[in-house]
Amino acid sequence: MRSVAGTLFGAIDLRRGAASFLHTQLYDSLRELILDGVLKSGQRLPSTRVLAEELAISRTTVLTVYDRLNSEGLVYSKTGAGSFVSSILEQRQSTLDETLARESAVPTAAPPLSRAFRGMYRRLPVRVELSDPQAFSTAIPAIDVFPMDLWSRLVARYSRRRDLVRYISSKGYAPLLGAIAAHLRTERGLECSPRQIYITSGAQQAFNFLAEILLDPGDAVWFENPGSRVARNSFSARGARLVPVPVDDEGLDVQQGLAAAPDFKLVSVTPSHQQPRGSIMSLSRRLALLNAADQANAWIVEDDFDGEFFYAKQPLPTLFSIARNERVIYVGTFSKSMFPSLRLGYFVVPDSLTERLDRSVSSYLPAVPLLLQAAVAEFIDKGHFATHIRKAKRVYRERYQALADAVERHLPDYLELIPTETGFHALALFKQNFDERRIAELAMERGLLVRPLSNYCIEPLPAVRGIALGYGCVTPGQIEASIVELRQVFASGG
Repeated sequence: MRSVAGTLFGAIDLRRGAASFLHTQLYDSLRELILDGVLKSGQRLPSTRVLAEELAISRTTVLTVYDRLNSEGLVYSKTGAGSFVSSILEQRQSTLDETLARESAVPTAAPPLSRAFRGMYRRLPVRVELSDPQAFSTAIPAIDVFPMDLWSRLVARYSRRRDLVRYISSKGYAPLLGAIAAHLRTERGLECSPRQIYITSGAQQAFNFLAEILLDPGDAVWFENPGSRVARNSFSARGARLVPVPVDDEGLDVQQGLAAAPDFKLVSVTPSHQQPRGSIMSLSRRLALLNAADQANAWIVEDDFDGEFFYAKQPLPTLFSIARNERVIYVGTFSKSMFPSLRLGYFVVPDSLTERLDRSVSSYLPAVPLLLQAAVAEFIDKGHFATHIRKAKRVYRERYQALADAVERHLPDYLELIPTETGFHALALFKQNFDERRIAELAMERGLLVRPLSNYCIEPLPAVRGIALGYGCVTPGQIEASIVELRQVFASGG
């Protein structure tokens, strides 16, 4: 205990020559800190010698103050240990709280939340947060094949660099911007310069920011139905008027969107891997969407959440790549291509937007830690990212096939798996009339995480029921065993 000096009191300002004596000033200061609850019950005070030295006063003055506080029951002493704040006030406050709770007849109502948030909250499904990979999580990639040892060494090396502890522009770390631009050009065929890229703390932050700069409350926004909940929540919170647009095997149905809201201000799409159907938007639909956006003078937000993972054929060009007019904003993330807790994403804007964003981005977009950006930049530049993507593609192809085979063997009477050629989740439609949420609840009891199709919908799909099954974070053997467990859920009747 003698090695512990006690609380620091650097904020106590004793004024020599003031009307009151030094011991009175010190007593008033300490008493106020105790009564206000700043000093907690049991908190150790500095020794009289230490406090006298720090405040440049005599030890006798401190002894006088401590004795007075002790006599009032605010402080107590332990022989050989020092002086401590008494618990008497804490006991009195506890008694007072109990009395007030008994005597309070009218509960205090909390101030209301915004109308936009209340409307969005009512539509949100119950979310289950998991600490470990679990079949069939749709959000967790193949963490088991990520080169974590290599990544750990990389981060450890950068953590020792003093030049990476400074502040950084909200736009991002220049080497990372260059690395992303090169990756997009070679892997996704997307031509852009580093100045068009902005780093975010995950895709969610990108959508939040884009909602702020692109939309006014009440603007019509096309959304795939079913579609991504991540982007939908951001635009809904902005007060946008969400317009559900059906999707099929070719992606978003542009004609249906025009029939519902020809005056749309923005459309949010997942053309490379429709969330959650898994389909790829056809070239004809892509061109139709670009034409519709041109006619309406609307923005297109292209959510390419797992676009690197095409494992069956070459991907179609991104909407950003084929747009004639500068109206497409591309959003990417490393949470799916590396690991979720990285919380690193980015968006790419048309060149015409960069000057205005560069002048304002620091006021609205918090910067991502520099050390993290530097490590990812080297991870990409040295070829580690490309190596991991190639390996992950092979793994996902194998795991998807394991899922398809297991569904065919064990659940042919219950599920129809919609084929997919990319990513690490697939949608399975019910062949019988089961309650989606009941199936999800029973599956959870068996340690299986399945997402009801309705979770992705703005409006219910008539006579269509299903569940999304992720296969990225589980091995083929685990997939087989988990599908057998899922069969028991369906066999029990849901």
